[in-house]
Amino acid sequence: MALAEWKDREQLWNAVEVAEKTKDSRLAREFVVALPVELDKNSHISLLQNFIQKNFVDMGMCAAFAIHDTDGHNPHAHILLTVRPLNENGTWQYKTEKEYLCVKDGEENGFTAFEYREAQKEGWEKQYRYKAGTKKIYLTPSAAQNSPTDTIR
Repeated sequence: MALAEWKDREQLWNAVEVAEKTKDSRLAREFVVALPVELDKNSHISLLQNFIQKNFVDMGMCAAFAIHDTDGHNPHAHILLTVRPLNENGTWQYKTEKEYLCVKDGEENGFTAFEYREAQKEGWEKQYRYKAGTKKIYLTPSAAQNSPTDTIR
């Protein structure tokens, strides 16, 4: 889903920087993975490409990796991932997506902010965290209003 010019790492990371709004935004995540010493270089590359494709790229992330093995006894790779995934159009998505815990007729369900707009029309209500004594409970605002005021805060 990434643009063709992002095969050049410089172009990719410049695009990542442009997508962020604040100067102290997190731009990437790094993972260091150990590689089996028994495998050769081509096997390491193949293993990494399959792992990265399945676990990150298929979920919309852009990834870059580098294999290090200075002494022949510690092969490992550094994987650098974009924090924001891409959608099918190749545009950046949100870093995280809120999910609201909602209730309708005693049934609970989670909805993203986008899904909640439609669910609300169907009668689903968001639940919020309240304190009942020392215990934390989740209630809709209407249920909290109907509870005794001395037990819910």
